[in-house]
Amino acid sequence: MKEEAPTEGRDASSGRFTARNRFGRGNPFARKMASLRKAFLSVATEERMRALGEKLYAAAVEGDLTATKLFLLVTLGRPAAAVNPDALDKEEWQQAQEWPHMADVYAMFGKVMFADALSRRQVMDNTVLPLAQTGERERNA
Repeated sequence: MKEEAPTEGRDASSGRFTARNRFGRGNPFARKMASLRKAFLSVATEERMRALGEKLYAAAVEGDLTATKLFLLVTLGRPAAAVNPDALDKEEWQQAQEWPHMADVYAMFGKVMFADALSRRQVMDNTVLPLAQTGERERNA
């Protein structure tokens, strides 16, 4: 099967404009949105955000459902997707396949232990031996 050559300035798979395409000039409102966002964020100080959060919390406690939803969305984030009980075994199998084999884990553990021992030995050589040599000089003096 022959792969089709992409047309000028377009992605072969999706047909979207590629980077540096003369027709894909980007978002014409990007600079305006950036300046508006900058102005908005200059007003949003930590104290003001705290006061706004307290008002939102108070409204939520008083029973305002919209304020409750917004407060929970901001503090806890979006709820996780519902679990598909029919796909649990498949997902568990896929996760098990992603874990390394125990032989690889043991091999890596041995390498880490050796590397750790070697680095500790180098630290000891650089710190303990000069101190011991200093002690010998003081005893000989």
